[in-house]
Amino acid sequence: MRPSWRRQPGARLALLAILLWVPTAALGLWWAIARPAPPASGSGRAVLSLNAEEHATMQATMRRNVEGLDGVLRAWSLGDRAGLAAAARSVSQRRPSAETPSLRTVLPPEWTALGEVVHTELDALADDAEAGLPDAEIPGRLARVTAACVACHQAFEYRLAAR
Repeated sequence: MRPSWRRQPGARLALLAILLWVPTAALGLWWAIARPAPPASGSGRAVLSLNAEEHATMQATMRRNVEGLDGVLRAWSLGDRAGLAAAARSVSQRRPSAETPSLRTVLPPEWTALGEVVHTELDALADDAEAGLPDAEIPGRLARVTAACVACHQAFEYRLAAR
């Protein structure tokens, strides 16, 4: 006689899912713990060694981010909500890893998480500005974006390295 759990519809599929999930979760946990941290620079920041293409992409991305934030502030000062939304989206919709896919393997998860804050917050700011976000809320929203920028620049240093 088979055990009662084996007679349940989908029991084999559930068992298979569990048997596959456990080693995958264990491997993911091991990778997160055992992965070496990037080397630190003299400033205590983690050094990210980038090839020429990756370095150029990151430089262009940082420049666009600052230009986009400047555009947001200029549009806000003029009461131009459409301009504010467009400037915010000029940053939120462009990701460096889309331009240079090799960055996905170079940039650590901590960097990606900070970048995601910038993109998510600016995209939400663009939506909310178009929907009539009160002017008094805009500085706080921008402060969340710039806090992620500051945290990233405090944590990481980019270096051009031949690979």
